[in-house]
Order: sequence, then structure tokens, then C-alpha cells
Amino acid sequence: MLRGFIIAGLVALGILFALCAGVVAWVKFSGFDGADIAKMMIPTPNREELYPDAPPMPAKVAATAEELLAEYEAFLTAEAPAALAALQPGLDDVAIERLETEHAFRLPDDLRALYRWRNGAKEGAGPHAFADGRFLPLEAAIEQRRVFKAQMEEVVKENPKLTDTFEGWLSHRYPWIAVIADEAGDGMFFDPTRKADEGAVFHCFAEDGYVFYPSWTNYLAQQVELAKGKLLQNGQLGVEFTEKRYAEADAVQRRFGAPAQ
Repeated sequence: MLRGFIIAGLVALGILFALCAGVVAWVKFSGFDGADIAKMMIPTPNREELYPDAPPMPAKVAATAEELLAEYEAFLTAEAPAALAALQPGLDDVAIERLETEHAFRLPDDLRALYRWRNGAKEGAGPHAFADGRFLPLEAAIEQRRVFKAQMEEVVKENPKLTDTFEGWLSHRYPWIAVIADEAGDGMFFDPTRKADEGAVFHCFAEDGYVFYPSWTNYLAQQVELAKGKLLQNGQLGVEFTEKRYAEADAVQRRFGAPAQ
């Protein structure tokens, strides 16, 4: 049901915004207030459907992030060496703390471990090291977040009467840090405004909704389990899910994370 709500919502929102743009253009010549008309045309979003609370999640795995990253690196070395080579050297704690202070957030320890291991890959640098998309450098993820919020604020500034409408549809994404994401904006995120048990770590996919994890360690354990089960392969874009074994991969995912209800 959540999948249907999200797909329908995104399609309807695109159509409505297009209609509203036409209305706003038309009213310039008619004397009517286009913003008021547009506001009436765009439905009020249901926040629980757009960004639900996390359901009960599996327990946090016992292995450390460092242990799991060593196992995953062994998989990359053997199966996807070009993807491993495309990753940048990791950040030290001083660099991470500087970014945290400058941008007013705090990474959990296991996500810090990920950035100490490697600091993502620059855009176009090479094949992906994770099946869920490109592992973004921390600085790039922060900048992406800043640009997205700035663009939305500019739209609101130009259409002040639509502030509540735009904020209702999009503001829940403002704090998100995209750790691993594809070009469509789907992937693994960290929300520094949520606690771990509230769903701070999650996978967001427009067609299927959310999967919440109790920790980044669980996500890393999932990747290691997928690799051991031959459910990951080296493909054209880098590491990808093994073709025709998606149901098995989904079953592994549900052992480490919990889909939104």
C-alpha cells in the first residue's frame, strides 16, 4: 500500500505542479491570485506516508563496522577491484569532526567508521562499490543536502503563499545525508534529526518505500551476507544485485532491516 501511495503521490504531484505553473502564468493576465488557486489544487500531504516512523527493527548485529568493512573489502578486492580502486582514501576523525561542527550534525560511530575506511567516490570516478548506488564523499553529500534545501527555499521565496505546500511535501528531506544513492535519488540515507531507534538509518526507494535499520552496522552486515551468498556481482556499473535472484536478496535485507508498514 505504501508503494502505491508513493507512486501515485509523485505522479500526481508532478502533474499538479505543472498545472499550477500554467495557472500562475495565466493569472498574470487575468488579475486572479494564482498562488491561491495553486494552493487549492495541490493536496495536503500525509507526512506519515511521505516519511513514516520506523517499525520494530531487528537487533543490532554484534560484529563491529570495522570487521564488516574488512570482509566487504575482501569481496571487492576479489570481485570488483575497479570499484574498490575508485574509492577515495578515508577521512580522519579531525576532518569528520570539522564537517560535523560546520554543518551542525553528528554521525554515529559506525557511519564514522565507514568514512574512515573510504570517503566515497567522486562522480564519474569509476564503477560503484555498492549495489544501491554511488558511495558519496561526505563533503559531496553535505553539499547536495545544502543545494537541495536552497533550491526549495528559493521556490518558496518566489511563491510565499505556497510555503506550507512545498514544506509539507519536501521539508522532511532537508536533513537527510545521502550516503549511498543512485541518480534517481534513491538509496541509503542518514537523518541526524532522528535517533537510532526512531529510524535514523534507512533505505528509501520511490517505488517500494522505506527499509529502516537499527544501525549502519546492520546495513554493512547485510552487504557482507549478500556477497557471501553470491547475491552481488560485478556488473557494468560496478557492484550490482545478481540477476534473477532479487527475491533472495530481499529476504536477506529483511533479516537486517525492517520495511515500513
